Amino acid sequence: MHKIINNILKPNQQRGGLKQVDIPATDHTSEPYPTGTDPTTWHGPWTTVTDPSLIAKHVCAANTYETPFASEPLLSYMGYNTNKEGAEHILRGQHPAQDITQHLLPETKAILATIQNLDTACLPPLSTTISPSRFASLYKTLDERTSLSPSGQNLGHYKTATNNDLLTAIHSQLMSMPYKAGFAPD
Repeated sequence: MHKIINNILKPNQQRGGLKQVDIPATDHTSEPYPTGTDPTTWHGPWTTVTDPSLIAKHVCAANTYETPFASEPLLSYMGYNTNKEGAEHILRGQHPAQDITQHLLPETKAILATIQNLDTACLPPLSTTISPSRFASLYKTLDERTSLSPSGQNLGHYKTATNNDLLTAIHSQLMSMPYKAGFAPD
């Protein structure tokens, strides 16, 4: 991480990138949360950090928060693969019990309320198939600098595949597998 940020911050270059982060200004530590002060609840003054190693430390610490649906209490309620009764209850418009919702962030409560209030009768049927035309329309428009999955494939590989009907069909079938089978192939 330090190497990446250091490359972004090379002096005398007019490049974009992360040049600073603001952290809570406290007398006792400049360490990131949880050792230092939690920036999400801080109401005092802020200080700017420009040292690449400190920027990397704070950015990495800030990105360790788990998503609400992949951490407790919603994880136990809904299940890792939304395979528990709680997920069905939410989709049927039933609110989780108070002991589950009382510690959730307001944004998470709003997401749950939106899901619970959906009129599923008005939603189009969900397809588990990525058609060759959908595959091609997506990859033809993506910017080459777009980051892809950890598969290691360059975006150019997929863009080039859209020029060949057979390759487009193969890729669209491979990308449909996780939706149809419930797992991603190795």
